[in-house]
Amino acid sequence: MASSLQHSFLGPTQRSGDLRGYPAPTLNTGVSPTLGRAPGPPGRPAPSSSVLALDPNSFLQDAWSDQKGQVHLDSQQDYQLLRAQRTPEGLSLLFKRPFGTCDPEDYVIEDGTVHLVYGILEEPLRALETINTSGLQTGLQRVQLLKPNISIPALPADVRTMEIRAPDVLIPGQVTTYWCHITELPEGFSRHHIVMYEPIVTEGNEALVHHMEVFQCAAEFQSFPQFSGPCDSKMKPERLNYCRHVLAAWALGAKAFYYPEEAGLAFGGPGSSRFLRLEVHYHNPLKIKGRRDSSGIRLYYTATLRRFDAGILELGLVYTPVMAVPPQETAFVLSGYCTDKCTQLALPPSGIHIFASQLHTH
Repeated sequence: MASSLQHSFLGPTQRSGDLRGYPAPTLNTGVSPTLGRAPGPPGRPAPSSSVLALDPNSFLQDAWSDQKGQVHLDSQQDYQLLRAQRTPEGLSLLFKRPFGTCDPEDYVIEDGTVHLVYGILEEPLRALETINTSGLQTGLQRVQLLKPNISIPALPADVRTMEIRAPDVLIPGQVTTYWCHITELPEGFSRHHIVMYEPIVTEGNEALVHHMEVFQCAAEFQSFPQFSGPCDSKMKPERLNYCRHVLAAWALGAKAFYYPEEAGLAFGGPGSSRFLRLEVHYHNPLKIKGRRDSSGIRLYYTATLRRFDAGILELGLVYTPVMAVPPQETAFVLSGYCTDKCTQLALPPSGIHIFASQLHTH
């Protein structure tokens, strides 16, 4: 069992909350009464394997919802309420449940991304049978509930920070937007090692910022034109396609990333471009308009170079219509191949040591 789990979210009422576990999770609902369920794909009232219903008297029940969104009391009660208390932010609940309950109506808590779906009831809860999740005001947070219990390396004394952020972008009122923004390092920026990075997400936009990446541009070009706009815009300069070297990558649900004490990601100095490209993927299924964003990534770097230069290797297939999964398929295998010309160029004869990985898909 993990020794500590903690996740924050912003609900539809703009109040905050957490999900924690020591090893039992704590749910700060922010408002009462509430209903939470996990997991379920966003956008439709899919069956939910674990529903927690709370009345104003802090009464917790294990329930489940069907395809129509109707909530039913679970015949096997696996959640145990340990503590309930009022806080300035709302109502805090401490409860526990085994990761696996052998209950077909319960979600098995395991590795990987989990959709935490929470809903707000407009009226006091009278009976579970009166709730239909399809009519609730809901929110969604993608989290990784189980993570390895790895100690956080200490940052060096000379560590400095740099923020690569979107410039107060007006998020388009469409479902999918990739925003590209060009920035640059200071003149004469010497070789440094990135030792840690973390996301900066504009408050209130937590559900809209899907992923972010910082790319370094190709050193063969002396300059890159300034640009800040949709990555698929016809106005985007062609040269920006040469900004593909990954310095940092973050996706919804991830926290800060630390490099091992003996390694860092090099940037700056001779043979390194001063120009960087920030890419932010906005996922806006409700097509919200008028929202501004200055999200980005904060880099922690040091001039004291470490023993090893780290790198980021992207594996997979590019986003093209060829990748489409045919309809009505229950399983579909898509294969990608890395040729020997690529591996001979990118990998040293002694090989590489992989110390971290991140999976991402759409």
